[in-house]
Amino acid sequence: MANLMDDQRARAFGRLVGRINQRLIRDIAKRQTLIGDISHAQKMVLVLLKVEGSRISDLAKRMYVSKQAVSKTVQELEIKGLVTRKPDLADKRAYIIKFTPQGIKIVEDTLVYFSEIEGKLKEEFGDDQFDDIIRHLVALAKFMDPDGF
Repeated sequence: MANLMDDQRARAFGRLVGRINQRLIRDIAKRQTLIGDISHAQKMVLVLLKVEGSRISDLAKRMYVSKQAVSKTVQELEIKGLVTRKPDLADKRAYIIKFTPQGIKIVEDTLVYFSEIEGKLKEEFGDDQFDDIIRHLVALAKFMDPDGF
């Protein structure tokens, strides 16, 4: 007989979102052709980095860590050839972090994976229900993370 607390945990919002997130992370990791391990912090920078570039201070704010921690993580990603760091022309004290061509390839590969997952979800739920799911997820993301993109 199932434990009531386990039943509650299984239906808990955070746990459901976590299960989906873990599956996505596992599948993306299997597909990527990165040499060496990528730390959680490095993945977070890659996820939060905008294609047009982001400041270290903005990444730190989104990650809830210090600018020094993000700077160290960016340096590690630079060594791996995934990002570059250039002075910000608008603020000489700041740097703009951008994807390298190798980093953009990872973004493109991830988007292909997301498209494949969306195709499978449309097969499972139908186009209308899938569109409803996306609409609700967008609203939820805006509510939970209004500063996200």
